[in-house]
Amino acid sequence: MLARDKHQMSYIYSSKSYLGKQVLGYVQGLKKKVEIIDISKEGLSDTIWVELSENLDLPFDEIFNTQNEDLSAYGDDENFSKTDWIKIINKQPELLQKPIAVNGEEVMLI
Repeated sequence: MLARDKHQMSYIYSSKSYLGKQVLGYVQGLKKKVEIIDISKEGLSDTIWVELSENLDLPFDEIFNTQNEDLSAYGDDENFSKTDWIKIINKQPELLQKPIAVNGEEVMLI
């Protein structure tokens, strides 16, 4: 589970994402303490991915880039289970194009 400290923000992104790198510069300039998690370098647990999806109230196919041509190698993304998505994102972190911010109980896709 992610720490839910309202005085610290968690920034989850992929350094393989242009937007993720752009927003990182802004986040680093904040006066608030920020935990930066680059999923290209350190994976998240299955539990955290499920928690993020539930807190965002979004299915995985709306969190990850389903237009990536490499995704088709895994089959039809409409039939992927949560477990399938988690395995795929751990192998291809670039599918997270939009970073995720967690601030206390608030979770948002940027």
